Formats: sequence, C-alpha cells, structure tokens
Amino acid sequence: MLRSPFVLLLALCLTTALGAKEKTPPAPTLPDAEVVALLSPVDVIAWERAMEIKEQGESLIDTGTRLSNRTPSLLRDADDTKRDQEDGKRMLRAGEERLAEANAILDTLRAKAMQAKPDEVINGEPVVYNLEVQPRSYTTSMPDLVEGMLFELWGAGYKRIYLLGAWATTGDDIVALPDARDYLLAQLRKKDGNRYTVVPDQDIEFVYTVVREKPAIEFPNKGKVIEDFPTALVYVEYIPSEDGTETTISMRAVDASDLRLVKSKPLLSPADTQLELLLGEKMGGQDAEAGPVSISMTLQDNERFIERVAPVEHEYVFGYRYQGDDTSYRSRRANALLKAMLLPTGVTISDEDFLSQALAPDDTMETTYNAVWQLTPQEPGMPPHQTYQLQAISLRDEEKEPVIIGTLETVSAGASNESG
Repeated sequence: MLRSPFVLLLALCLTTALGAKEKTPPAPTLPDAEVVALLSPVDVIAWERAMEIKEQGESLIDTGTRLSNRTPSLLRDADDTKRDQEDGKRMLRAGEERLAEANAILDTLRAKAMQAKPDEVINGEPVVYNLEVQPRSYTTSMPDLVEGMLFELWGAGYKRIYLLGAWATTGDDIVALPDARDYLLAQLRKKDGNRYTVVPDQDIEFVYTVVREKPAIEFPNKGKVIEDFPTALVYVEYIPSEDGTETTISMRAVDASDLRLVKSKPLLSPADTQLELLLGEKMGGQDAEAGPVSISMTLQDNERFIERVAPVEHEYVFGYRYQGDDTSYRSRRANALLKAMLLPTGVTISDEDFLSQALAPDDTMETTYNAVWQLTPQEPGMPPHQTYQLQAISLRDEEKEPVIIGTLETVSAGASNESG
C-alpha cells in the first residue's frame, strides 16, 4: 500500500501539536541534513516514509506526463493512444496528490525541527574541537600506540582483531609495506598477551568489494567470525612529508561488519632509523635536526552542526573531500587528523576511499557514503599556520545545500613548502 495511515495520522498529530492553522506550514530555512539531525527517531521514520511517498509521486508524474503526451503510432492506434492518455492523466493526478501529501509532512517536520533547534545554536557561542599531536620517535612510541589501540578496541567490546596491513601514501601512490605489517603484527600479538583476540595468521587474504551498495572486506570464514564475535580490522597509514623531516602515522580500525570507522590514533614521528627501513627511503633534509614540533588542530563549529548530526546514528556516513591537490602531504595529513578529531564526537565516518585504493588499487568502485566533509584551504603551499573552510555536504539528490561548519586551523612548525 503506497499511502501509510500511520504517516498521515502522524502528520495530523504533528500539525495539531504545533498549533498550525495552515495545512502546509511554511518551510523553514534549515538544510534537510540538519532537520533530520534534530528529529526524534519516530519523526525520522516519518521523514523517510514521506521521502518515499515523494519519490513515488515524482515517478507517477513522470510516467503520467509521458503517457498523456503520447500520440498514435504504428504500434499504438488512436484508441490505444486515447486509453494511454487517460491513464496518464489519472497517474498525474495521483502523483500530484502524493507529492502534496509528502510535502505537507516534510514541511511539518521541518517546522518541528526548527522549533526544536536550541536557542544557543542560533545565538550561542560556537563549539570548539581540539586535537594535539606531539612528535615522538616511531621506534619508541609505536608499541604504545599499538597498546592504546588494543585497549580501546577491547573497551568497545571487540573480541577478534585482524591486521589488514600497512601502507605508505606518497603522491598518487598507496604502497603496501610488508615489513611494517610484520612488525605491527608482532607488536599486536605481544601486547595481546593471553587474551587471544588478535588473529595471528600472516597469510590471510583480504578482498575489498561492494555488496548490495555497501562496502565490505571479505576474508576466510568472515560470516561465522562476525556472527560469533564483534570483529575489528586494524591498519596503519604512513604519510611521509616531501622534505623528509616528518612522517604522520595514522593507526585506524573499522568494524568488520559494516566498515564503519571506529578508532583512529595519530602519531607524528621525526626522522627515525627503523622508520626509514620500513619505508625504504632516507629521511632527513635541511630541517631534520630540528625535527617537527607538535601539531595543534582546532575546529570552530559556528553552527554547532556536529553535535546535532552525531546522535543520528548512521543516517549520514561521511567521506572526505579536499578542494585542491588531494594527493599532497597537506591534504593526506589533514584527512588523517580530521578523522582522529571528529571520530570521538560520534559522527559516522567512512574510510572506504583509502581502503578501496589500498586493497583494490586496480578496481574502480563508486563510493557508497552519502555525505562528505569538504576542506577548502585558504592559502597555498604548506605554511606552518594553515586555515581551511570546513563544509558538510550531503550527496543525496534531494539535499544539495552545503552546511558551512566553520574554520579549521592547523599549526605546525615542522611543515614543508610543497604545493597544496
């Protein structure tokens, strides 16, 4: 049944509760992404159902228009064409009714969301998020990073932990680092001790794919494993700077069932002998002796958007978009640090761009996330003080208005001067 009595009743109740005198309340100027973030779970269901009714109405109007404009042809005589035109007119009327029904519900929910929007969101102070990353030697600090990741995964309830691998990202290339992978697996097993949560097999084949329009990583006995145990997949991205003075290291974990990013831990390492061996290249440069200083990242959310969209679990899954050279060290480092900053807020983040390139570099697969964090650098190159405009952009057809979150700033004196 295309119309839902529940939805119609809900819309009527909402209209009465709001004290609306008009059948269709005027739509407030609030992006749909924010509307959904402000609605209750029951209202979100009503919103999604209304969107379905809207799509049905638009489809009926499209088909009805084609039928009502049909003319006789060799395959359809005048009588057949007349019947087609009458059917088309009926479909047009039905489509317009459904479209009006859906828009009435959506506008009511938009008005309810506007009323629910806290006053401090409109007139209050922005929310500020901070991330500090201190430079630490890879050789001495990586075991601590591994241990910290394991404790966080155990705390989140994960009982099986696989190591996907380790990769270096430089320019257009994502290069597998088998020696780094072996080292990380040894560290994971050592820190795992007698918990036996880390799967020790070094020869597991992981295959990245898309199943029913959702990203997936397949591995032997996956179905049985994730059915019996909450399972995480851990991997490390090494991002060396072009001048060789520093390497940003990002250790991340995704849930094996849906590839939702669940943990992200950054490390900033100066030139390091073990790191040089793993990366297969000499680090250094004219500023190598001074080394990098701490990275301080600050995000000012002027719209308080993040705290509103975070509770709507999985409604929006965010990828990453960089307005500039997205293969530059500046872009890749900003991507890794932004994930580490935003993940604790509760927003749902996708890492499928990286995972698909790392595990399936020869396959071109469309991304499945439905929104992006878009970073736009406000100055060229890699200056010590970098500023960006951050926007949240929905990729859904019906939601095209970006939400300007605010300003992201990154301060580090250990930066090179490449193009950004």
